[in-house]
Amino acid sequence: EDGDGFNEDLWLLPDPGQGETRNMLYDHSVPAMRDWWVNRAIIKATHPLWDGIFIDALTSQDPNSLQYEMIEQLRSAFPKTSHIMVGNALRQMRKAGSRYLMPFFDGSYFENWQVGSQPLPEIVSATIQLGREALFKDKLVHFNSIP
Repeated sequence: EDGDGFNEDLWLLPDPGQGETRNMLYDHSVPAMRDWWVNRAIIKATHPLWDGIFIDALTSQDPNSLQYEMIEQLRSAFPKTSHIMVGNALRQMRKAGSRYLMPFFDGSYFENWQVGSQPLPEIVSATIQLGREALFKDKLVHFNSIP
């Protein structure tokens, strides 16, 4: 356990998709880990020098998963008036473009938006459409520079 209460031995799992590398994932099945994560995010995001929080590595594609339950818990406790919550959320290569995530976030970052099984022009078009839909719902949209 480190100085901020995080228990690495009990709250992390090896990422099964990483082969030989040793990336670790939060174990969302541990309620104490989820509470720690939400509380740390709120403490950090409400610091006077911060404007909000960015959530990356949204690995689950199940909107009813414990990962999204944790994000929903953060969303309900998050100071909505002066801070933003952005996630690496909308992705054309996921089912329905992960549109189910829009209510959780004030915006989405788009990375790897040139990846997918369709021809590149269709992938780019689908990603731009996701961005347009997000903008129509008053969400922030951040594209990386690829393709």
